Order: sequence, then C-alpha cells, then structure tokens
Amino acid sequence: MDHHCDLPAAPEAAGLARRLVRETVLEAGALDVLDDAILVMSELATNAVRYGAEPIVARATVRDDTLILAVEDARASDLPYPRVLTATEPNGRGMHLVAAMAARWGWDRSAHAKIVWAELPLRRLSAKPPAE
Repeated sequence: MDHHCDLPAAPEAAGLARRLVRETVLEAGALDVLDDAILVMSELATNAVRYGAEPIVARATVRDDTLILAVEDARASDLPYPRVLTATEPNGRGMHLVAAMAARWGWDRSAHAKIVWAELPLRRLSAKPPAE
C-alpha cells in the first residue's frame, strides 16, 4: 500500500501530510501507530517546507509490518540532523522527536533532491471492533 501527495511550500503542508498518514494508517488497520505517525510526518513535512524547495512530495507506504513515512523535496544540499538543544531555544526539536518515535530514520539524496524518511513498526489492529 502506497499513498502520496504533493505539498505546497506553505503552512498547510503539514495538515495535508497528516491527512495522508491518517488515511494510510486507517486503511492498513494499524491504529497503534496513528498518533506517532502523524507527529513524525508533521515534522518531516514542516522541515521540507522550512528548509527544502518545491516540488515537495509526501509518501506513506505500508510494507510488511512497517509504515514508511517519507518527504521528498528539491533541495539536496540541506540535510536534516538533530540539533544540539538548549533550554532556551524554541526550535530544533523536530528531528529529536522523529528519532525517538521511529525505529529507524534517515535520508537519501540525488543530485537534485533529497528524501527524508522514517520507519515505524506496525501491529495491525482492526479499525472496527470484532463482531460478537
């Protein structure tokens, strides 16, 4: 199962990316990761809008027992990394959250684009309670 959507380089990108994740997770019946997946994708999309360049594409893929979240943008030179945090810095915690919630995360790049991805393990649950 693979879903994707184009994202604008605008604040509404995170909301569109969250909707993509919600639809994918519900279709997969993997409700156990919904909240974490929404937060991770929101961070990936926000970073692409903030530090990347259009076109920006979000992707949510279910492969075996793994949910793979990815955002591709056209700025290959700006690679993500967890920043050194200070108590007074209001920004810079996004990749720390991604690293804490994902089983694995990383990036791939070509000459013209980068893809930042995160993998979350799934435990498939039914979206509906079992019939009695």
